[in-house]
Amino acid sequence: MRSCFLLTAFLAATVATSAPAAPIVYEGVIAPGGTVTGWLEGRVSAHSGSLPAWWSFDGAAGQSVSLRGARLSPGLDLAFSLYFGTTSADTSAFHRKADFGGLDFLAYRDDDWGPNLVGPWQDPHLIDFLLPATGSYSVAVQSRWSDERCGSCSYALTLTGPAPVSAPGTLALAASALLLAAVSRRRARG
Repeated sequence: MRSCFLLTAFLAATVATSAPAAPIVYEGVIAPGGTVTGWLEGRVSAHSGSLPAWWSFDGAAGQSVSLRGARLSPGLDLAFSLYFGTTSADTSAFHRKADFGGLDFLAYRDDDWGPNLVGPWQDPHLIDFLLPATGSYSVAVQSRWSDERCGSCSYALTLTGPAPVSAPGTLALAASALLLAAVSRRRARG
């Protein structure tokens, strides 16, 4: 009975002294064709990873984007998640491969999660991803297994796009308009 009481007291003290969760704050916006840099702090466990750095960008349904992560510190095991929406949810709600805090999970990339080169320590990328909806998107950059020599691990994230996807009838419609204009000019001259 006494050991159960001591265990309960220890757990209560641990919960009381743990750092309170804070709302997610975005580092900034990634402009199409732009690269942003940041860092992730310290050694992390294999199971939880580090708390992510958050970035956002805007896109439209059907646009194609590519995201490329680059390790600027050799001890960093870089990974990122892509979500539709933005949030100020509590950081304790974060999950790298699931919906949370009003965000819809879209993709996760790490060096051991295809189509990337198999790790360890490769750079993750997401190529020619078609955006499902118009609005804001969130990118959570995270360290998965960073080694202890990393300290403050730096990274770069590059967004290519969003580039509009041509609708199949768009070219035919444009060609028809040009043909009609040419015929109208001939009739007007002749």
